Amino acid sequence: MTRQDIFKEELGSIKSKDLRSLASFVLDSLTSSFFTLDAGYEHFKDERGKGGLVLHTKRVCKVGEKIIGGKKSSRCFDPDIVRLGCLFHDICKPSSNHPEEGFRYFLSLVDSIETTHPQDLDPYFNNPKSLVFKIKVVARTIRAHHGRFGWYRGVYTEDRIVHLADYIAAFYGENLNYRKLPRNIQEELSSIERELEKGTKSQL
Repeated sequence: MTRQDIFKEELGSIKSKDLRSLASFVLDSLTSSFFTLDAGYEHFKDERGKGGLVLHTKRVCKVGEKIIGGKKSSRCFDPDIVRLGCLFHDICKPSSNHPEEGFRYFLSLVDSIETTHPQDLDPYFNNPKSLVFKIKVVARTIRAHHGRFGWYRGVYTEDRIVHLADYIAAFYGENLNYRKLPRNIQEELSSIERELEKGTKSQL
């Protein structure tokens, strides 16, 4: 099974061809340990063994998708950025500083795209330079995702969704049942829904 097969559903949800290709590019560049690591002790029991990080990542993606709620790309919001942020939020685990390292990794992709001869990237991207801005936004969501709910809230909608999806998936699972979530998380979900409707506070 290829890495793309493992995340077939998640890759398939990314609407932009170039952003989907970016996701494949990143999957190909990850060390093999990403696919065998556990997610950490503050996660469900089945995420604490071999392959637990992959399982946790898939759950974060599902929660992120539910928070997006079918919202389509617009001038103010791109759900594909959230999808990439959820998919790659933990790519630099097990480092305790993995949000910052993940952020720097994505910025290094910008350097590669800006300095590498375009022909070297043709198998992945139609227009590599057009991706630079959105890669920087994905990097910010990765940097903002970590920590218990209430420790940090990203300013922008994309940051908040990735952070909340990670927190809910780690502590409550992929079933987004409002009645089983604490009131403060319910309030944050409602706040995000309002932001998505208004189209404000996006990084785009």
